[in-house]
Amino acid sequence: MKRVFLYGLTTACVAAQGVMIDDFETGPFDAVLLNSYVSQSGLPSGNAIGGTRAAHGFNTGGFLRMTCTAGGTGNLVLDTSQSSLSDVFWLGPLANGVPPNGVGTLLPEDFDGISPAIDLTGLNFFKIDYTASSNDYQVNVHVYNSDLTESVSSQFIPVAQGSGQMFISFNVFSGGGVYSQAGGFRLGMEALDDGLLTLHSFEVVAVPEPATFLTVGIGLLAVIMRRRK
Repeated sequence: MKRVFLYGLTTACVAAQGVMIDDFETGPFDAVLLNSYVSQSGLPSGNAIGGTRAAHGFNTGGFLRMTCTAGGTGNLVLDTSQSSLSDVFWLGPLANGVPPNGVGTLLPEDFDGISPAIDLTGLNFFKIDYTASSNDYQVNVHVYNSDLTESVSSQFIPVAQGSGQMFISFNVFSGGGVYSQAGGFRLGMEALDDGLLTLHSFEVVAVPEPATFLTVGIGLLAVIMRRRK
């Protein structure tokens, strides 16, 4: 069953407009990540925001395999044993001298910002389509300004078991919002135990305010009454 989890909103209707960060239709990579990283540069726009997708895994006592499959049903799969922590960045090109695959900590200063910056004006939620094999995952989102000198982040939010959608409001970010022009994004994922977490898409959307729903509802009611007459 499809589940919808909203953080900071009381309704589940979503507007069509938005920015697709990644639908994971480009790839693939398959890597065991223990204090190492693997990057894919030159992601095409359309099914992703472009630039570079970089996955970074930390050794916190467990095993992490990260797989990205390409195609119409592309996804990013985290296969974890015990506990593990990983980040996926969506930024501009890797800086000169930084290899696409390596060992150690991958940082925002190892990238350039996405150019042109991503316009988030009028958008207010991050939307994650996922499938989780257990309740042992939590995620947080970081947004960088256009030149990657600053970032804001959400708190870690539990991922409910099953298939569903998470909507993370800009209001739960540090400072109560995100930059209108973004130079990059990062999704942090923490596994507390064994399991599988599959990401089907990651995007930014506009969710109408409750007042908008009231206006739409009144309009629909008027149409129904007119038809009955």
